[in-house]
Amino acid sequence: MGTGTYEYRTKLFRRSFADGEAQGELKTLAQAVVTVLESRGIEVSDSARDRIASCTDRDTLNSWLQHAALVDSVEVVFGDS
Repeated sequence: MGTGTYEYRTKLFRRSFADGEAQGELKTLAQAVVTVLESRGIEVSDSARDRIASCTDRDTLNSWLQHAALVDSVEVVFGDS
């Protein structure tokens, strides 16, 4: 039995797998934004948490993550303030 990676044979499965990976990456980025804010002692409201979790744009999440390391409120992360 080999230990190589499995390549899906149909386009549908390859696309589904890639979509799942992308969604997992977005979820991980969203969790990282919240984790950084909380670790810095910044309160993350339920509405902010929902906004972060529902974001589907990788560039936006990366930007929020960078801001989360430097700002003193969630509103500043979003550019609302």
